[in-house]
Amino acid sequence: PVVLSSRGYALWREQNPEGDFDFAATDPNRHVYRAAGTQATFYLALGPSLEDLVRARAKIRGPIRPIPDWSLGLWISKNS
Repeated sequence: PVVLSSRGYALWREQNPEGDFDFAATDPNRHVYRAAGTQATFYLALGPSLEDLVRARAKIRGPIRPIPDWSLGLWISKNS
């Protein structure tokens, strides 16, 4: 999971196993990340805009891959 905040930060884990962030959802004074395993490496990026945060993540993880055409399903139109 990746957290992109409107407050100018992004947070993500190095590997991307199944897991979830709980930012004050179950307890207003507690932020939790749950995932299998005993060790984790997290990255924190700071930037003034969402675009800057996405670029900072791309520098470390590589560019975001586009969605494959097949995942969009069958497109049929009378105009084509």
